[in-house]
Amino acid sequence: MLLSVGPEYTQPDSLAASPLARILPAQPTGRVQSQPFLPTLTAEGQRHPVTSALPGADAPWGPWLRQVEMSPPSGRVLMTGRDALPLLVLSQVNKGRVALLTSDTIWLWAKGWEGGGPQGELLRRLAHWLMKEPDLEEDAVRARLDDGQLLLTRRTMGSLPTTARVLGPDGQERTVPLTATGPGSAEARVSAPWPGVYRVETPDGGRALAVAGQPNPLETTRLTPTDALLAPLARDTGGSVTWAQEGLPAFHRVAPGQPARGPGWVGVVANGRHVVSGVTLSPVLDTPLALVLILGGLALAWFREGRSD
Repeated sequence: MLLSVGPEYTQPDSLAASPLARILPAQPTGRVQSQPFLPTLTAEGQRHPVTSALPGADAPWGPWLRQVEMSPPSGRVLMTGRDALPLLVLSQVNKGRVALLTSDTIWLWAKGWEGGGPQGELLRRLAHWLMKEPDLEEDAVRARLDDGQLLLTRRTMGSLPTTARVLGPDGQERTVPLTATGPGSAEARVSAPWPGVYRVETPDGGRALAVAGQPNPLETTRLTPTDALLAPLARDTGGSVTWAQEGLPAFHRVAPGQPARGPGWVGVVANGRHVVSGVTLSPVLDTPLALVLILGGLALAWFREGRSD
């Protein structure tokens, strides 16, 4: 939910007095500041991807004209206004998200009044953060392949880790240093010569995956079974293509040059292309053992024959 509120937010019938109040990150005190003020990024605002590196942040933005005073907020304050009052507050409630602008004069930026400001970009980021766009997560590890290199990016609202662990598809594990690129952001580049999955972990528990190689290999472009490719080859060589769903055919040995297919059967050509390199004959039983077994068998037969008489 995105709110940009004005004096109506202090009224008894406002959203602040509705059942939605329990998920709002701040409540109005009842007072409204009507003097011009300059929106300013807080320390958290300089680290958060919604407001960090906004266009024109290196110079003062144009002023806004009105701000609703709020009680101490429960979310992250990314921007402040007059007397350091909360101007932009972000909050996460269970699986939902709320963004609260305590002024209804952000439109002055779009008009370019006294220099204006990045109204469109800020609202775009807010809308996408509310929809949980991965690139705007304040605590995330991202990994992507770029021209044979693995680019790692760690973003956090806390302390930045100084290293990351990379496990390549070849099983090799490397520890690479992270270089700070701005408030709350650090990067690293490592070579990625092998196709496959690269796993990235940081000491503070962040994880990411990146895949090197062709995203859609030929093996997965057409998964529907077909005999269009092999049927001509089988026909030209005297064979055939039989679908298993039609039942397994009978197999017969055929001589070279004879048909190797027919209704319900396929032929296995007896090419005779083998080489006998040697023959070894080994008796199943040694001669003494065989003699004992034969004599024993004769004695057993004579004994049984005598008893039957």
